[in-house]
Amino acid sequence: MAGERFKVFANPQHIETVYKNSRFLSARSITERASRNIVGIPSDIMPYYQADDSGMAAEVRKGSKVRQEDRILYQQVHTAQKYFAAPYLDLLIQRYTDMFGRNVEALNIGIEWKEYPDLYRFCQATSSQATIGAIMGSKILDLNPELVADFWAAKDAAPDFYRGLPRWLKPKMYAARERVVKAIGKWHDYAFAHGDHTLTEPGDPDWDPIWGSKYVKVRENYMLNMKPLTAHVRAAEDWGLMFG
Repeated sequence: MAGERFKVFANPQHIETVYKNSRFLSARSITERASRNIVGIPSDIMPYYQADDSGMAAEVRKGSKVRQEDRILYQQVHTAQKYFAAPYLDLLIQRYTDMFGRNVEALNIGIEWKEYPDLYRFCQATSSQATIGAIMGSKILDLNPELVADFWAAKDAAPDFYRGLPRWLKPKMYAARERVVKAIGKWHDYAFAHGDHTLTEPGDPDWDPIWGSKYVKVRENYMLNMKPLTAHVRAAEDWGLMFG
């Protein structure tokens, strides 16, 4: 693709060498591209992400001068690994299952056969509501009834976002993403005004309808300490979480 740099390995010995040393390779370039093109991190904020050379391990990579509170790549990986594993994972699965069951019951399908024009889309919407609610709380859906539809309109365009197709060529996909980010920002404003994102200790509730799971609260806490991350960037990051 125009403007992109890449390498092609044709020598079998070179290919073998790359595979044998894959543990030394990094997915950083892919992560940065996804952050810029899919998540929509503004170009003036991307240098903050690119400056993080501290690695993803608990111990800062030798030679890095990045402050602990600015280790965005580590925080992203560490919090996901922690809160999507036991004991939090069991609670998350149960919450998702309960919400999914309630969503299906609310459809009042009954015992008679019903026709849906697209079964895949039907399952998408029903499952997505439960996933978003289990992780991010039910209030975000209450505040934004069209969120799930806008989310899928944006997510379905992921290949075009990743390729970097411009706004003038695909205005609808950019508009859908903007609606999602705006909806998340609306939820953030409400949550800061009516909830408590600092309740992340072991004795605190694992979930509440306003902020959702502890994972979301912990994410918000570390992003608030990263000064370059504006309210818009934090909303875009949560669109990235929803996407993932």
